[in-house]
Amino acid sequence: MAIIKFKTIAISKLALKYHPLVNNICESDIVDFSCHNYLLQLSDDDIKYQINKMVLPVIEDNIDDNAYLLLSNDTLYFLLAKHNASKNMKVALRIYPKEIAEKIIQHESFIAPALQYRASKNTLACLHARYKNIKKQGIPHIYNLRLLAKITNIDTSAIRKK
Repeated sequence: MAIIKFKTIAISKLALKYHPLVNNICESDIVDFSCHNYLLQLSDDDIKYQINKMVLPVIEDNIDDNAYLLLSNDTLYFLLAKHNASKNMKVALRIYPKEIAEKIIQHESFIAPALQYRASKNTLACLHARYKNIKKQGIPHIYNLRLLAKITNIDTSAIRKK
């Protein structure tokens, strides 16, 4: 069994790039990050929470001690890392042995998104229901449908029940 290591490292010291196989597999991915202004809508706490919950799958790159190759197409990390709130933060790494890198890349490229889609194909309807439930319970909420629509880069009317 391969030994997997864990490490937490300051984002400012991390030299991270995609593994070449990730680049090859994902070169035709269609990802809409045309509007980064939604990051400005998020609070520093929102950015910090998102980064704190991340664990990036990597292998060591032999360039230096803080250089790693990312084994998943995690574009969200790179966007969040550009935000001012992330400058003094740390990110968690799950460091895999190089001999299983291709297996991890294939899992992250195919199985993980397939499972993620299955769990999230009704995301907009769930957001609508959660928003209605928090209002119904009288719990003070800090997010509104307009903000959620900006973050997802859709029209507010798209967040509705099915």
